[in-house]
Amino acid sequence: MRMLKTICVGIISASLIIGCQKTQQTDTDHLYKARDYYQQNQFDSAIIELKNTLRLNPANAEARWLMGKVYINMANWSGAETELRKAMDYGVDPSVVLTELARTLVKQHKYRELLQDINPDRIAKKRQKALILAYRAEAYKGINMPEKSELTIKQARIIAPDSVEVKLAEARLAIMSRRSEQALPILAEIVQVEPDNFQ
Repeated sequence: MRMLKTICVGIISASLIIGCQKTQQTDTDHLYKARDYYQQNQFDSAIIELKNTLRLNPANAEARWLMGKVYINMANWSGAETELRKAMDYGVDPSVVLTELARTLVKQHKYRELLQDINPDRIAKKRQKALILAYRAEAYKGINMPEKSELTIKQARIIAPDSVEVKLAEARLAIMSRRSEQALPILAEIVQVEPDNFQ
């Protein structure tokens, strides 16, 4: 009887171990779920899965990059900056990250940090380079260098004349300079091309 009990306990223990092994998820499993939640705009759920990913693998570069993008969508600019910088530290191509990092710095009014840390010459793609120049133009405006700001936004327009993001930056700069008469036609042009930006 005692031997039978021992055998039963052994079988139950083995079953529990096997069951745990089957249900244990890897960092890749959690990252896959996080991507799915992100695409569905379920950002709170995405953060939970990303934290699980990073708990298992703190050096998961893609998880850091995705966490930064989630925080941007939640307007958590400080958190986004932290994760984007870590994403680059762990191997994400800076050319992919720098435009979003520039955006987070502008939102936090870290203008001098942006101008020091983010060099548009590191970017090969025209649209991304133009967008970084646009953020730099806002940074120059923020530290009271209007002439440098004007020159930089002109460079951005030359590189990507059809970029909605660059046009929006140009409109913001005009409003900051109290030149709303210059901003209005730019905004009207954007409405015609991409009305979704103003819905």
